[in-house]
Amino acid sequence: LGQNYEAFTPSRAGHRLDSARAGLARPDNPHTVLRGRLALSTAESIPVVSVVMPTYNRRATILRAIDSVRAQTFGDWELIVVDDGSTDGTADLLEGLDPRLRLMRQANRGAAAARNLGLTACRGRYITFLDSDDEWLPHFLALTCGFLERNPAEAMVATESYEMKYDG
Repeated sequence: LGQNYEAFTPSRAGHRLDSARAGLARPDNPHTVLRGRLALSTAESIPVVSVVMPTYNRRATILRAIDSVRAQTFGDWELIVVDDGSTDGTADLLEGLDPRLRLMRQANRGAAAARNLGLTACRGRYITFLDSDDEWLPHFLALTCGFLERNPAEAMVATESYEMKYDG
């Protein structure tokens, strides 16, 4: 894992990932990823990546998390947000936000149950999780998909994180 890995998109061919660890798992799925695919997924198409985001009463942070997904340089994804019985109107913020976003709701059963429900809706070749109070840097999906494409024997990868404190 000491090697560098190129991003998934041709426009970022010179951009390298210093750490080979990334945050996607590949399920046993017959969908084929086309190298360099830049097209945005739509509600009708099969995306390359399914992002599962469990949430509970995160009205103050969820839009920032979703914006970090929408800002990815790799756009062929679907976002499955599972509202775990929020009482603060979290889910109301998401209506009509992006056609690639699908909202699921359940009674409050905890984050693990919300993740598991989200997994049942995934259509992508790769699956990744993002908590509703976290954010990704813009090249996260391009780099992690690039790693998995160049290392087909790898079943999953994991990333490091860092904490940023916001004033306010």
